Amino acid sequence: MDINDYLKNYKNVNIHKYPEIAEYHRYQIYEQFIGCGGLFLATKMVREMNPKKGDIVLDLGCGLGTSSIFLAKHFDVTVVAVDFWNSPQQLVKRITQEGYLNRIVPMQLDITREVPFDENCFDAIFCMNSLFMFGGEVPFLQKLLKTLKPGGVFCVGSECFNKEPNYSDKSEVPKVYNFDYNWDVWDECFSKYHSPAWWQVLLTQTNQLDIKYCKENDDGLTMWEDIALNYYDYFSNGAIEMGAIIPLENIIDIIEYAKKHSIHVTTFVLSAIRK
Repeated sequence: MDINDYLKNYKNVNIHKYPEIAEYHRYQIYEQFIGCGGLFLATKMVREMNPKKGDIVLDLGCGLGTSSIFLAKHFDVTVVAVDFWNSPQQLVKRITQEGYLNRIVPMQLDITREVPFDENCFDAIFCMNSLFMFGGEVPFLQKLLKTLKPGGVFCVGSECFNKEPNYSDKSEVPKVYNFDYNWDVWDECFSKYHSPAWWQVLLTQTNQLDIKYCKENDDGLTMWEDIALNYYDYFSNGAIEMGAIIPLENIIDIIEYAKKHSIHVTTFVLSAIRK
């Protein structure tokens, strides 16, 4: 079977389940995102986060600012948009064009080395498709969570495995997650996904959060099919050419593997309240 034979059996995410973003064209739902889910995932997150007008929200791992603009536009909040890879100049240009320069404060920093915010600073922390890359250690999370006000919301949405893949050795890892590429896709990406249950245990161990919601999304695997169907709308040519995005044929392999095995990729949302 060629790529098109697989794609014709895939589903798009049902936009009618997301009335909050009904005004968006499909390409806008994916615009400038790197990870899975786009504004579909962001919408699921804010449903659990419930941001309020006037809140100060840390958008951690904001990428090129689509999630920050979404938060500022729909919820009238002030967003501190932090990213490791993208410069403030890039973000300033975009948010100026979008008309949100007065609502979004862009910053570029390595949050694992420096948390430059006061304690009890934020009403919410929104972390989409990024925490797995840098936030898998309790000491770091404890330091980060101190910036959240008591009663504030910590919300994570991300790619994940539906169950924890406890491979005893890298040689046991299925090839779909451990293939030859420009970078080590298992060590640098898939090995860090974990499961919703794993993330709930880790965040509970900080002793700073009450977990209110932690579930795999009911259309989590469909979000992966959606990536495949809209690959060239979802990801910019620059990101693809740089090798930041794994090839479409590998995404298809991952989806096909998921259909046949009990442990597979999906997405999840976790929401917690700072004690």
